[in-house]
Amino acid sequence: MAVKRVEWTCPGCGRKYAIPVDATSPSLCPKCRNNLEALSQVPAPVVNDDPAPAVNDTVQFDADAEAYAAAVATIATEQPESEPALFQPQLAPPPPTRPIHSGRRAKFAALRTIALCYKVFAMLVAVAAAVGIFLSMRTVAATEASPERTMAILSGLATFAGGAVASVSLFAFAELIRVLLEIEENTRAR
Repeated sequence: MAVKRVEWTCPGCGRKYAIPVDATSPSLCPKCRNNLEALSQVPAPVVNDDPAPAVNDTVQFDADAEAYAAAVATIATEQPESEPALFQPQLAPPPPTRPIHSGRRAKFAALRTIALCYKVFAMLVAVAAAVGIFLSMRTVAATEASPERTMAILSGLATFAGGAVASVSLFAFAELIRVLLEIEENTRAR
């Protein structure tokens, strides 16, 4: 079972670690803690406040200063062999980069063309339905009342209604393609 972890940043070195949620927040990371322990084991240089230090005091001061400088230099270059299992360094992922396109509509050009064709076809069907109803009404107006005339009127209205439904459906399908393309573009990794 995976242990839930939270991100913790060491105040000493700024490295990021993933520590268990229920663990207490440490004061320093293992590397900084090791460096601090190594520095605390080296005696600090002794400074004598006497106005005229003896020769032995100066020699002792130089030896302590050299030991301190050597300890600091080795700690700076020293890498810890292994870190406790509690700490797992996590590198931040690089910021996502947006693909470079020659334009907004560079991707899925074929689908965009198909959507345009559906829109054009929808307009042609709408125009054909309007012309059809006009021609049917003109033909009906020229004939006298009869059952054939009633059938012509009903046939013209049915043709117009079918054309209107087909036109709206084709236009809606073209818009659906466009919406799906926009969704893909807006959810693309940035």
